[in-house]
Amino acid sequence: MTAVILSRKLTLLMPRQEAVSLVSEFKLWREGGIGPGDTFGKDSAFAKPKSVVDMGLRKVHLEEPSVSDAWTRRLRTGEEDPQRFTSDKLLVYGRLGDAQYNPYLLLTILEPGHAHMEQPDLVRGLGVFFETERQDIGKYFPSSEWLSAGFP
Repeated sequence: MTAVILSRKLTLLMPRQEAVSLVSEFKLWREGGIGPGDTFGKDSAFAKPKSVVDMGLRKVHLEEPSVSDAWTRRLRTGEEDPQRFTSDKLLVYGRLGDAQYNPYLLLTILEPGHAHMEQPDLVRGLGVFFETERQDIGKYFPSSEWLSAGFP
């Protein structure tokens, strides 16, 4: 069972159907139901700063209009290397290892992702945001403030 929680920020800002789709597809991807190039591409851990690395935060490239044709071509030719599926739209996520069901927390979407990744203060802020969400989920979840899937 894979449990997924969408951050309050994304729950508020995304259109409802888009948010539900993101959570469902992320769950399916983490369960191995879809492969690279089908919504999700290159996936990697943060390399710095240490505080964010220690939290285990990760980023995965999301399919977006400017890369859809290239991703589709790669899929048609049987490309399976996730490192080849890149974009400038990044989903930042982490795992809540101390929470029941060890859920994934989909934190935020950075677009343009690469420009944001070059801003040390912004990246450090992701760690603060993750920790705040983690603490509040521990206190108040389940709640309508968060969209989730995969919980019994």
